Amino acid sequence: MKVKGLNERILGIADEYSITKEQVIEVLKYAYTHACRREKCDINGTKYDVKKVEVDIDLEKEEIDCYDVFIVVDEMRKDEDVVNAQLLIDVAKQVDRKATIGSFVKVLVKPKEFGNNASQELKQRSFECALSFKKENTNAYFHENKGKVIGARVISNENGNYLLSIGNGLLQTVLTNEARLPKDNFKNGDSIFVLVQNVSIEKNNKGWPKVTVTRRGKEFVKRLLELKIPEIAEGHVEILGISRQDGERSKVGVRSNMAEIDAIGACLGTKSSRIKEINAILSGEKIDLFKWSDNEKELIKAALAPAEVIAVAEVNMTLKSAYAIVKSDKLSLAIGRTGQNVSLAVMATGWKIDIKSEEQANSDGILY
Repeated sequence: MKVKGLNERILGIADEYSITKEQVIEVLKYAYTHACRREKCDINGTKYDVKKVEVDIDLEKEEIDCYDVFIVVDEMRKDEDVVNAQLLIDVAKQVDRKATIGSFVKVLVKPKEFGNNASQELKQRSFECALSFKKENTNAYFHENKGKVIGARVISNENGNYLLSIGNGLLQTVLTNEARLPKDNFKNGDSIFVLVQNVSIEKNNKGWPKVTVTRRGKEFVKRLLELKIPEIAEGHVEILGISRQDGERSKVGVRSNMAEIDAIGACLGTKSSRIKEINAILSGEKIDLFKWSDNEKELIKAALAPAEVIAVAEVNMTLKSAYAIVKSDKLSLAIGRTGQNVSLAVMATGWKIDIKSEEQANSDGILY
């Protein structure tokens, strides 16, 4: 049967249901198979029930042909499960003169002549199968992206809870007030980034996945850096330590695995373009980058930036503790507002760091 514009129709269905071209072909075969079973095939005026269906789709010729497939027998067996798929040899030869007992013959079923029941069956089965593939693809996509950052589009905002379209329109979810950043202020239609936190299948959701997303936590910043900085994605630059105060500041320790690549420079980008883009995605959150070192003193010094550390003293490798000595006028900078700077440095490095001014260190008898 000639189907004008078959390829365009297939692409249209693929786009509508977010499924592949190959899946659409499977949809058509499935639907036509079930629709044919609502019809009868005609052999020289005798009607036969359609049982075993074969659907051939030729995209070049834009043709869909449906066949009822019979096995050729010398006498009909009484097994009810197969009787409608049998054709006596003398009848089979009317279809194919080369037919022999035990061979198969195909009799054309004409979709153009479908009755109302078959036509409705075709539509219903097409919808069911396409929807099933969409659910399958949607589940696969979100399970593959669990723990990763994906793009989302803001649909609406209700009391700080944002309704989002995620997965290129595959699904909707809510970025809750608790999961967004304090400075997030999005408008309808805005494109944002979120971390896929959890994916679950619930019975009352008819097989569709329930996806939980967030913009909080250090994993969001880490995955965002991997997404936006090619050197990190390719493994040339590693993130070895990270800490975060949501919406305020993150500290990220990086190390290059290639001599020709500067880890900090790669993260900053030309004229700091990369890190500025990430700052904007994080609604203005600052990111302190520091160079990771296997030397604990150098590591602690770097992690406390932007404060300049004069010395690191009394390093205890067992307790992973040390004193960081700074100039008196830099003490507040090293500690940070409400202890933020030192707290983030401690969490990023895994070291317990006690900040001392020169005067405090000298008074306490700390040698440096």
